[in-house]
Amino acid sequence: MKKTYLIGFIFGILWCGIKFLSYLLNWDSWETLSTFVMLNMLFGTFSVIVALLIVNNKQDLDRNLLMDVKSGMSSGLVYTLVVSFFIYMYYDKINPAYNQSQINKRKIELTKHFLATKNVEAYRNNKPEWKSLNKKELLEEDAKAMAHFISPKRTMIFSLSGLLLWTTLNSIVISLVFRRFLFRVRLKNKK
Repeated sequence: MKKTYLIGFIFGILWCGIKFLSYLLNWDSWETLSTFVMLNMLFGTFSVIVALLIVNNKQDLDRNLLMDVKSGMSSGLVYTLVVSFFIYMYYDKINPAYNQSQINKRKIELTKHFLATKNVEAYRNNKPEWKSLNKKELLEEDAKAMAHFISPKRTMIFSLSGLLLWTTLNSIVISLVFRRFLFRVRLKNKK
């Protein structure tokens, strides 16, 4: 197995382990979600950095920028796949109650919002097919829309696209920075 793939796999498994540990310790909540997103981005960045450092330390220095970007992207792609698949499994099989709790919170918020009749009328005007619905039916329609929006498949697709973009940009930027400062110094020292 290529080292870059292994690095991405190790960082992906590490993030998955931390997320699963938070579930076991009952730390997973809406309030900690942003922490896990930032940790996810940090591990994706570390995956690219470590892959570039190891590949450039082990191989000859006749590498070009494209080879460095490819090495970083290889690690980042494996990281993205591991984490996104885990996110799907997490919200679909491990903790499906999380999504249901978000839907219930939304229902409670809307129920409070619907105490004023003008708010109900304003909400009905959002979609033409909701004009004839009563409060209870509006809550059910909103719950269906919310369930579709936070489904595990959709979350996985957002994770795949976001992490792939993040690791690709990281590969390019980090490769440029390393070539400009870190690897250039090594080249001068070797000569």
